[in-house]
Amino acid sequence: MSKRDPQGSNAETKDRSEDPHTEMTFEESEQQLLGRLEAAKDDPRAAMWNLAYFYKRAGKLDRAFQYFNKLFESVENKEPQAQILMALGQTTEMTRDFELAAEFYRQGLALGPKDPFTCYYLHNNLGFSLNQLGRFEEAEPHCWQAIEIAPRRHNAYKNLGIALTGLGRHQEAAEFFVRATQRNPWDGRALGHLEDLLEEHAELQQRFSEALQECRRAVAKIEALQERIAAENAKRKLDG
Repeated sequence: MSKRDPQGSNAETKDRSEDPHTEMTFEESEQQLLGRLEAAKDDPRAAMWNLAYFYKRAGKLDRAFQYFNKLFESVENKEPQAQILMALGQTTEMTRDFELAAEFYRQGLALGPKDPFTCYYLHNNLGFSLNQLGRFEEAEPHCWQAIEIAPRRHNAYKNLGIALTGLGRHQEAAEFFVRATQRNPWDGRALGHLEDLLEEHAELQQRFSEALQECRRAVAKIEALQERIAAENAKRKLDG
């Protein structure tokens, strides 16, 4: 699969845990979260969720799996179980074991969650994982279902474009890469896929010439804004 999507399904996801203080060291943040878990003996689930996600973000995957599994064992309701299986799938993606990640997502969907956030990412991430495995025909319907659940979110459009590319439906794929970029120019990966696709299929270049330029301008505008924000933040740090 394309090198443009090393962590393709996770980039859009906003986890429902609190962010650690960026000024704190890993050890300080870890001790703070462990302390909160210790203090929450009556109902440790929220503290355990935050700790597991902290380890996931820090790349401490063995510890993340440990606490996600403990959390899964502590809940009986299918809705939070599906959310935990989604998190387990995302964590497994980081190990590049897409077969196991896909299995976690399938298990989550089998629980029949109602929360749109959970349903969207279970379908979207399953589509992504199946794409990574080259199983594009299986991936396509999950991408469509994710789009139906949340048509304003961009990531499923990108993943659908990848599936359609793998199925040889190149014009459709280009259309969905354009839609993904239009919905979120902050994420330039769909533009990268579009550029790759048009480079490989010259017969589509004229048809998508205008859309390609519009997507490039949108992404370039965001990149310029990000550079300006980064420069301002660096200046503030230097000024103390």
